[in-house]
Amino acid sequence: MKMANEGGQFDLAAVCQAFSCCKRNDGEILLDKYVEAYKELMRFFDLLGSVFAFVTSDVQSKIKILQQYLISENARHYGTVRSMINHEVTNNLTRVQGNPPSGSRTLLRLHRALKFIIRLFGDLKSMNDSDKISAVTFKAYDETLAQHHTWIVRKAVGLAVYAMPSRQGLSEKMSHGGTEEQLKKLLGDFVEEVQPVYDSIQSVYADNELLDLP
Repeated sequence: MKMANEGGQFDLAAVCQAFSCCKRNDGEILLDKYVEAYKELMRFFDLLGSVFAFVTSDVQSKIKILQQYLISENARHYGTVRSMINHEVTNNLTRVQGNPPSGSRTLLRLHRALKFIIRLFGDLKSMNDSDKISAVTFKAYDETLAQHHTWIVRKAVGLAVYAMPSRQGLSEKMSHGGTEEQLKKLLGDFVEEVQPVYDSIQSVYADNELLDLP
């Protein structure tokens, strides 16, 4: 089984494999496997240069927070996303913003960023030759993550996307010398593998009315 390549380059196939390990047979999402998958996915932001540096920094901090919960004295409650939410709802912890903030609040930030990545990879797969990476990326951002950011951040992203790698440059970095068709297949595989993980987490948050946690 191919696992995350610690210390290596961004590997889309490895990301797909990592996310496939998140889903338990009963459909529940394993929190530790989700964190490991996200660590692999985070390499993608490095390919974008400084454009989404603020996202990379935020993701890194959120991963560290969740890792601390996974080894805390309450680790037994953090086995799955659902068990974490149930524990924090029962104990009125979901809205804690201190140090550390609640696991529910922390995971929600990663969950929102994942929606952006799913949308972006889907759009990259279907983009036409005349489409520009900057426009495709900003559209995906504007329709997902942007709704959770301030006007200043949205404006900064709108300008920063023009400094992104070219379509060919990004494609080469993502495919490691593979063909465009091979890359499109991997992008499609990613969406197919990760969308159910996203949907499952979305459902848990919606059931507990936590999608708008501050």
